[in-house]
Amino acid sequence: MRLKLAGVFNFCIFISLCVGIVLGYYILNFHIALVFSAVFLILIYLFYRKKNIFFSDICIVIFLIFLGAALVGPSARYKKDDFLKRESIFYFKVASLPKHYANKNTVFVEVKRVGDIPVKFKVQAMDFTKKLSYLDSYRIKAKLSRMRYEGRAFYRLWIKSDTKIEKMPMSWLDRFRRKTTDYFLRVFKERLNPQAYRFLSSVFLGRRELLGEEKTMFSDIGVSHLLAISGLHIGLTSLILFFILRMFSMSFRTALGVSVVFLFAYTFITGVSSSTFRASIMYGIFAAGFFMKRKTDPLNSLGLAGIICLLINPLSLFEVGFQLSFFSVFAIISGFRLFPVKFTKNTVLCYIEGIFFSSLFVTVMITPVVSYYFGKVYILSIIYNIILIPFFTAILMINFIFIIFSPFAIFAQAIGLVLSILIDLFYSLIQFLSAIKISYVALRFSTLGIVVYYAVLAAVIVSIKYIKDNMDKRRHFYPV
Repeated sequence: MRLKLAGVFNFCIFISLCVGIVLGYYILNFHIALVFSAVFLILIYLFYRKKNIFFSDICIVIFLIFLGAALVGPSARYKKDDFLKRESIFYFKVASLPKHYANKNTVFVEVKRVGDIPVKFKVQAMDFTKKLSYLDSYRIKAKLSRMRYEGRAFYRLWIKSDTKIEKMPMSWLDRFRRKTTDYFLRVFKERLNPQAYRFLSSVFLGRRELLGEEKTMFSDIGVSHLLAISGLHIGLTSLILFFILRMFSMSFRTALGVSVVFLFAYTFITGVSSSTFRASIMYGIFAAGFFMKRKTDPLNSLGLAGIICLLINPLSLFEVGFQLSFFSVFAIISGFRLFPVKFTKNTVLCYIEGIFFSSLFVTVMITPVVSYYFGKVYILSIIYNIILIPFFTAILMINFIFIIFSPFAIFAQAIGLVLSILIDLFYSLIQFLSAIKISYVALRFSTLGIVVYYAVLAAVIVSIKYIKDNMDKRRHFYPV
């Protein structure tokens, strides 16, 4: 057992930290968690000295749980509700491009402090001054309110039109990020039609706030992940760049190294979301394993990515994007391990099979989570992914070529025209699929429903695995 766990050690640490963070957020006090962390750290040392590995391992798990609770302690001390119904001084950074309306702009902001209290949460701001700019940091007097929509609470920060705005110094990294984003947005706007401009701004730069009704069409057929920068985008982007570099006779190691550097820079420019950061970490671990000539376990890579994300921001565990990203990758890794698929040798069929089984495993795993947050159970999303992902991959590949040739007006104009036509066709296909009324069923899982679903799923998987192992043993002892 110890050897088996050692193979996925990082993933076990990740799970323990997740449990601890949940306990720390809802139950455990920060100081209690800190004390027990120290106690179990000492016990680990004592049991290890006595070579009592069993109790040492148990203490390691308990230590990690208390450590997770201690990590989240300072952040969980104050909730958003503690700052409602009164004007306070908010320190925040603007995290999205402003959406312009007649009498106000709306932006998403990352609140870092309220008065003298350190906090970390993201809310939508209603800016009646119409002066807030992307990636700028401010010190502003405002009021936080809680609202409800379809039974779920959300928060808004209200900034009056006569509010005094104090802008804070911007770091050189944010200046670089804003200049880079502005450059790509300008290129997209000048060379593409409006629909293609909004689409690529979302899928390449993470600027979903530029989209309008398109988001509803993607949501209705269960392919919203194509609009947000996710592991799919990072994986495709890294592979496309890698093969382009190889086409220019760059060595395997050099191309891999350049793609890793680009990937982390791209992740930073697009906002370092949980899904992109997780995907970049995993790609980086794969590259490091190749350079050190060591085989990396995908679950270990996923676990290490999760650990780094939680150490940076423990509360990211409660974000929908974080949960869906890690559930999806875990589903793909575990699905192919539990149910090995024999792919055909035909490249095209192999690609389609990969999309089908990946979509199947992910859908089975994340259905209750998606239903809990969005009130929908998607029925045809697996089929839609088979149809749309190859089309989407082609768009990303051409977009990469478009960006490379963007400084050259003639080439950029021609490639931009092709790209605009392809995106228009892609949207027409999305519109056609969204008109199918049976794409999803309106259903919202309760917390108990989620627990029951995963308990049944685990029981089914264990039963299938048990039957399969027994059949394999019989074949071994009684060969035909």
